[in-house]
Amino acid sequence: MAGSNINWLIRKVLVPKLVSLDTPGFIQESFTFLSKVKFPLRNIMLSESAFANIESEVTKKFGDKGRYVLYKSGRDFGRRYCMLEKVPAINDSNREQMFYFFIKTFETAFAEELKDHVDWDQKRLDLNIKKFIICPKSGNGTFFTEGVVTGYWRSICNDPTIEGVQITCEGRGDSSCSVVYGPYRLLGKEFKNVYRTRKEENIAVSRDYAPMNRTIEGYGNYVISMQNLLDNKKVVYDVGKLLHSGERLFPMELSALQILERNISKSFGKAGQKIVFDSAYKIGGILAQSEANREKGARFITEHISAFGFGVPTFIPTEKVRIYVSGFPWSEYFMPETNRYFEGLVSGMAARFFKNAKVSITFKKKMAWNATVSIGG
Repeated sequence: MAGSNINWLIRKVLVPKLVSLDTPGFIQESFTFLSKVKFPLRNIMLSESAFANIESEVTKKFGDKGRYVLYKSGRDFGRRYCMLEKVPAINDSNREQMFYFFIKTFETAFAEELKDHVDWDQKRLDLNIKKFIICPKSGNGTFFTEGVVTGYWRSICNDPTIEGVQITCEGRGDSSCSVVYGPYRLLGKEFKNVYRTRKEENIAVSRDYAPMNRTIEGYGNYVISMQNLLDNKKVVYDVGKLLHSGERLFPMELSALQILERNISKSFGKAGQKIVFDSAYKIGGILAQSEANREKGARFITEHISAFGFGVPTFIPTEKVRIYVSGFPWSEYFMPETNRYFEGLVSGMAARFFKNAKVSITFKKKMAWNATVSIGG
C-alpha cells in the first residue's frame, strides 16, 4: 500500500476508532492494533490553555527547577504510558510498525503536521511539528513536547540515558517546533540546556487500574458523553482539534494529569497547587459562558463532569447543589489532596452560575474512588 494511502487509513479510519467518546463518564483508549493490552486505557478531556498556563506560570515562578519538574513529569508519564500499552522494545520485530503507528496517531490527535527522522543505530529521533498541542500558546513545551515523547522514546529504545531537547518553538515565533531525542552523551555534545536524568523514578502499573476504572452502567439526569457534545455542536472537530467555546481540548490518559499534579505539589506545595487550580478555574469560566441560562448551571456542570470523563455524576437537589460522582479517574498517582485541576475546573464553572459560589470536593473509596461536589454560597 502506498504511503499516502497508509496515512489516510490511519488518520481517517483507524485513529478515530482508538478513542471512544460515546460512554458517559468515561473516555476510553485502545492505543494500536499491535497493543497486547486487553483492557482500554482511561482518558480524561483536558484544556490546552490550562496546561499552557500551568507550564508558563510554573516556569515563571520557579525557574529552572520548575522547568525540570515539568520535564520530569512528562518523561515519567511517557514511560508509564509505554508500560500501560506494553510497547515493544527496540529489539522487537514489531518495533518499527508500532513506532510508525504511534507517530501517525500522535500527529492526528495533537498536531497539524509531523515529520520524523529516525536513526535506530544512534537511538536518535528528530521531530518537526506544526500546530502542536500547548506549544503555540506557552512557547514552552517542556511537559509534553520534550518530556512525554522522551519517556516514550526512552522506553522503546530501552535506554535510561535518553533525553529530549526542543530547538525551535512556534510559541516563540518559529515556523514550527523541532525537537531532538537521544542518549545524553550525544545530545549533550550538540546542544545546550539538555536535561540529564541521573536517577529514574520506579514506574509501575497497578493491577487495580482496570477494575478501578471500569465503566459504570445506569445513569441519572444530565449524564452525557463527549460524543453528545459533538453531536449537539457544543464541541466541534476542526483539523485534528476539538474546540469548545474556542478553547482547544484534548484527551489524555488520566495519569498524565495526576503525575503532574503530584510532582508540582511535592516540589512547590500550596504555591504550585494554586497555579494548577487557577489555570483550570479560568477555563471552567470560559466554557461555562456557552450556557446563557444561569438557571441551568447545575445541569451544565453535571454534564461536563460526565462528558470530560471524570466519572458518572448524579445531581442531588438540596439546599446546596450537590453532585455525587461515581468512578472518579484513578491511578497510582491519585491523591485527593492534590487534585486541584478538577476542583478549579468545577469552581470556574460554578462561579459563572452561582453568586459567591464556594465549591468543596470530598473523596471516598468504595469499589472505586467517588467524589462529592458541593456548591453553595
